[in-house]
Amino acid sequence: MSKKVKNSIKAIAFIVIFIVLFCSIGVLLNPNGTYEEWFQSYAVIEFYKKKENTIDMIYIGNSCIYTGVSPLEIYDRIGVTGYPLSTPSQKLWASYYWMKEALKYQKPKAFFLEVGEAFATKKQNDELTIRRAIDSMKFGKNKLEMIMDSDFGLSNFEKLSCIFPILRYHSRITKLKETDLRKLVVKENYTFGGFFVNKVTKGYRGKFDKKAKQKYLELIAKTKVENTTEISKESEEKMNQMVELCKNNHCELVLIKIPEPRDWTPEKSQAIAEFASGNNIKFIDLNYDENIEINWETDTQDEGDHLNIKGAEKIGEYLSNYIKQNFTIEDHRNDENYREWNDMLRRYKEDKGIAK
Repeated sequence: MSKKVKNSIKAIAFIVIFIVLFCSIGVLLNPNGTYEEWFQSYAVIEFYKKKENTIDMIYIGNSCIYTGVSPLEIYDRIGVTGYPLSTPSQKLWASYYWMKEALKYQKPKAFFLEVGEAFATKKQNDELTIRRAIDSMKFGKNKLEMIMDSDFGLSNFEKLSCIFPILRYHSRITKLKETDLRKLVVKENYTFGGFFVNKVTKGYRGKFDKKAKQKYLELIAKTKVENTTEISKESEEKMNQMVELCKNNHCELVLIKIPEPRDWTPEKSQAIAEFASGNNIKFIDLNYDENIEINWETDTQDEGDHLNIKGAEKIGEYLSNYIKQNFTIEDHRNDENYREWNDMLRRYKEDKGIAK
């Protein structure tokens, strides 16, 4: 072997080792996977652990999903599996890529898309929200497309830092904690199928009229006033793409609004209803649905922004009835292939304090 060839091999080996170390240190420094700092990332991390094609329903969207939709409440009632795949303040342009990512591993009967962020614009992007959505995804085609999507408004350096996290998080090297090391070796689960049990009660003291939407529609009918509240252009574009994505993958898209009195209005509800009607898809607005009664003094953990376990139980009961009425799905509770779900359900009940 010539000296020139040997030197080339050494150079290539050096480059490979450097890249491996560069990427490995980036994983360590990235707060993704640190339960204390980016706790919600575990909902995504644990999604990748699920057996392929064992999830019947996927609930996707912002933090209203992982705090309000407990798949084990539904599994306990009707034996249908599900997973809340969401990150904090997740915009619809991020939800679109998470929907594509989910379809790589699962063949759900339906996606339930939380529409609270449908009125957000690109101007409302913030780096932390973007990074939480991007960093949690495994590296691959969907992640690369997500990084390059102009809706996120990333600079070239920010795009590169999404691929090589060390460029963004190098300053954390002096702030590393035990949890940063733990994520590399500990494989335990922190969520219950992507759901975070929260027993804190902090009631909403504001006003919320459950009949407000009906009053609004009656007013429009009388005065013929046009609804000026519109879904943002970028959100509508991604919603249209999600409609097509679901059609192409033979699954249903259901739009859903988890109860949230602070920022939800009849005008927003009507705008989503019109989009749903125009695309021949269903829309469930649990703020105004008479079949669910959220008690805003007891069912929220933070004065109305997110539900607690009591609220999630009510959402679970509602969705169980909805799924049973609108889908034909096998009950998995007595299926040995779904034993992990029964084991998780037992632990879930113990955590809630209702185990027999």
